[in-house]
Amino acid sequence: MSIVLAVAARAGQVSRTSRTLSGVCNFTARPPGVTTMQTDAHNMGREERRALLEQRRAAVVRQLRRLAIELTDIDRQLDEIEQSER
Repeated sequence: MSIVLAVAARAGQVSRTSRTLSGVCNFTARPPGVTTMQTDAHNMGREERRALLEQRRAAVVRQLRRLAIELTDIDRQLDEIEQSER
């Protein structure tokens, strides 16, 4: 999925389609909100993974900010060298 689609999906602008094959899978209908132990474990794993990804994303954002500051400083120093050569 492209970044644009990922952002749009997160914002609720894109919905994923689901396909069902009638007669192939027989599932027992459950009332909304009722989960199985397997579903609960899956969701917990998903939430842990999401939390780890969000932590990593925050770390990368901090790195990018530090690099942007460093790049600005380097550009300033190069400008000073150019000015002193004139």
